[in-house]
Amino acid sequence: MGFLAGAVTGLAVQLYSNGIRRLPLMKNPWEHLIAVGIGGAIGVKYTEWENNQREDLENTLKSLNKSTGLIGK
Repeated sequence: MGFLAGAVTGLAVQLYSNGIRRLPLMKNPWEHLIAVGIGGAIGVKYTEWENNQREDLENTLKSLNKSTGLIGK
């Protein structure tokens, strides 16, 4: 899902860039492919980062709960 969201965002940024400069929207289509690829890669990396953050938070809360017994009551 991260790749799709990033790819769509990359394409939207490229179309917006061409539109704001009053160029044809599909001028230089290879730039659109590059934007989709970069956006997709960023989307995948963001999803991985978010999952790592979630795991780290869960581990921290588990260790805190073991040491104090206050979390989750």
